[in-house]
Amino acid sequence: MNLSNKKVQDTFFGPPNAKQKSEGGLRTPGYFKQSLPGKPLITVVTVVFNGEKHLEETILSVLKQTYDNVEYIIIDGGSTDGTVEIIRKYERLIDYWVSEPDNGIYDAMNKAATLATGDWLYVLGSDDRLYPNSLDQIAFCLRDNSVVYYGNVTMLSDGRAYDGYFNSYKLMYYNICHQSIFYPRSVFDYYKYETKYKTHADFVLVQKCHGDNRFRFEYVPIDVAYYNDIIGVSSKQEDQQYLADKKEIIRSNFSTFCYALFLLRYYMVKCLAIVCLKDLVKSFLQKCRS
Repeated sequence: MNLSNKKVQDTFFGPPNAKQKSEGGLRTPGYFKQSLPGKPLITVVTVVFNGEKHLEETILSVLKQTYDNVEYIIIDGGSTDGTVEIIRKYERLIDYWVSEPDNGIYDAMNKAATLATGDWLYVLGSDDRLYPNSLDQIAFCLRDNSVVYYGNVTMLSDGRAYDGYFNSYKLMYYNICHQSIFYPRSVFDYYKYETKYKTHADFVLVQKCHGDNRFRFEYVPIDVAYYNDIIGVSSKQEDQQYLADKKEIIRSNFSTFCYALFLLRYYMVKCLAIVCLKDLVKSFLQKCRS
């Protein structure tokens, strides 16, 4: 492969970045992977910033998979702790890694999606872990590139499984865990993670794929990963931009019937909140008078 070609360079290594700190992995000396008959190439992506505490466990959970056609890409946001040293420790087993400043987790994921060459893309958080052999199990199901496949994750906070099959109604309110989803590469020909959403861009992507007739979702009853919901950003913060846009997102990507149900519940909750507020004010005024 002629790696002096600019298009090839940008595809496999990304465009030049004056702030790039360092890069490495199997691609840099010229080793690349491809899909084989019956063995689709699965791209696993980890984005990280100052994640030295858990990153090595995450990396090892990928490298110890028995499925042997995995492309592993790590995007570091310019860490100042020992993150890069941990990545370098395993770089002969990592396909590509780069360390440079970015504009947050979803910007890093978009960068990774452009670098991925696998038929399927999977995102594993820098403090999450794959189940042993989970890629081997899921690979047998990855047949239709118009299907977004998803399984279960185990929540580290309480050990419960999350969260089975999602119908349209459930998907209006609850996200399929990012660490359980295998996207066909073609999804990222049409969509990117919208960086205006600070914690819910992955939810928006799922909901947009749901509303796109080119794709459908299929649940596979496989435990894919351990999800660290204890320290995960999205598990602790509300995304105000998502809340502001939620009605329009639901209207655009769900059926008229689902949207009507959403509005009914939305206004019932608002009315209930007003009633409760009135009761609190009334109780407070009575106490003041007494």
